[in-house]
Amino acid sequence: MSRLLCAPAHEQLVGFSEAYKGAGRGILSGFVQQNPEGFVLIDEVEKAHRNTQNLFLQILDAVTSSTQRGKGDRFLQVHDHFTTNLGSELYDSPNRAGVLQESQDLQTVVLEALGRESRAGRSDESRGGLSPELISRLAKGAAVLFPRLDGLALERIAQHTLERASER
Repeated sequence: MSRLLCAPAHEQLVGFSEAYKGAGRGILSGFVQQNPEGFVLIDEVEKAHRNTQNLFLQILDAVTSSTQRGKGDRFLQVHDHFTTNLGSELYDSPNRAGVLQESQDLQTVVLEALGRESRAGRSDESRGGLSPELISRLAKGAAVLFPRLDGLALERIAQHTLERASER
């Protein structure tokens, strides 16, 4: 999402107005048109500009996105998956955050942590976390907390990367 930090960057996803010469579908709208039952991974969504997050909010709310070209793309059967680096407190202090308490719902714990970090990190309207509206829409799905990679896993990844690089 770091590519989508600036305000007009969301237009890369939905396309530019037909007023622009050679304007066409955006990255996301073109993918959805070609793959109506596709899988969309939005990595590090908290880094996206507020306009881009609002586009995702529109997709989650209406299952469509309005393009600059005046047409709507249907996301009815598209599987949307969002990742974030927010919620680090769940790894830093798992007992304090409630992750290891079986009486608590993991979904609730994760979403509350996202909200706390978003509120704490939001220094301006354009970046720094997720809007409360987007967090509430994400709550309708399933939250998954992935475990941190241990030293052995990191070593395997580094070894595999070096092997692939040496083959080139």
